Amino acid sequence: MHVRPFLLLILLAFMCPAMAEDDTPETETTTQAELEPDTPSPATPTAPSRVAPDTQQQRHQAVIDHLERLGRGYEIVELVANTEAFSGLYLPESRGRPQGGVVLLHDHGQHGHWPALVAPLREYLPRYGWTTLAIELPEPPAAPLPSANEVATSTTTASEPKAEPEQQGTDASAEEEAPTAADEPLDSNGISVSGTAESDNNNEPDLPPLERLPDLPVAAEESPASTAPETTMDERYRQQVRARIEAAVSYLNQRGQYNLVILANGISASWAADFMLAAPPTDETDNNNEEDTPRAREPGHTLVLIDPQQDPYSQIPLSDQLQQLDIAVLDLLTDLRQVNAHEEARRAGAMRRRQRQQYQQIELPARATDDAATSVILRRVRGWLRTHAAGMEVGSNPDRRNAP
Repeated sequence: MHVRPFLLLILLAFMCPAMAEDDTPETETTTQAELEPDTPSPATPTAPSRVAPDTQQQRHQAVIDHLERLGRGYEIVELVANTEAFSGLYLPESRGRPQGGVVLLHDHGQHGHWPALVAPLREYLPRYGWTTLAIELPEPPAAPLPSANEVATSTTTASEPKAEPEQQGTDASAEEEAPTAADEPLDSNGISVSGTAESDNNNEPDLPPLERLPDLPVAAEESPASTAPETTMDERYRQQVRARIEAAVSYLNQRGQYNLVILANGISASWAADFMLAAPPTDETDNNNEEDTPRAREPGHTLVLIDPQQDPYSQIPLSDQLQQLDIAVLDLLTDLRQVNAHEEARRAGAMRRRQRQQYQQIELPARATDDAATSVILRRVRGWLRTHAAGMEVGSNPDRRNAP
């Protein structure tokens, strides 16, 4: 009766070591493979430099490539503003009865052949005697990206827990236990003789007094270049826009076009008005005119604004710029604009308050189209130029451009 349990005990005694031997190699092999991989770990890669695509250059280059493929490369002209080259699209008048020249300024994020408005205008107006020149404008400066250190600092600051205030009881006990200088034994030189390394380091003897102060370094003379203030990105952007408009006007002047119209769309309206304000007045005495007195600009300059917007980089609001001008101004509002009823009413009200009789704000109720035969925008601009700007011929001498 007791034989079977005894045999079972013997079988179990032989089976347990075998099972332990089967499990041990598998566990050791897995652990060794995890701790010692076959391939060495690669070195930590360095962070790649951040490179932003030049969308402005790509956009303007795509226009040039498009016109060249269509066999219209002759429309592309190279202009220079402050040693910086840029492109323009030039079309001479094709009617035989020249009326003047039109400089077209596109909106932000567009180009000189933008299909919604700029391209139809620059191709439509030459049929009625207007020479057109559409130029590319620089992009406003983008906000700089934060550096890796700034991102890490801001993340660390946000994740750090607030320091808990120390208990008053701990401070009191620490003050009681801290030994005072009067309790420490000192030698004849006033040095602690407690024998600890900390006291030796903190009680070094004073340095001997200096006989005289060291000579101050000679300050290097500042060169004029070092004293000149650095040009910020915003100021450089403003200078680029002004220089490009001046280069476009000079290009038309060289081809006998002195009856000029600046046609601006969107935020470029601020820079068109800025150029008109920078033009020399007809009488030098007008420089000291009061604010309420309009300053007469050089004859032959007309301003057309289509869906004007305020450029945030312009230092003067658009309404303040316009009310200082005594020239013909068309403020055209289409259904393609971003409606800003408050600013539009403020601009028109300021011009009426200043008695600017040559200013006209027109809102087009109809949908604008690209077809020249049915486009309300194109026909409205052509009709307004014919009434307010055509035939204002000026002298061919660049230094004296007076109307006959």
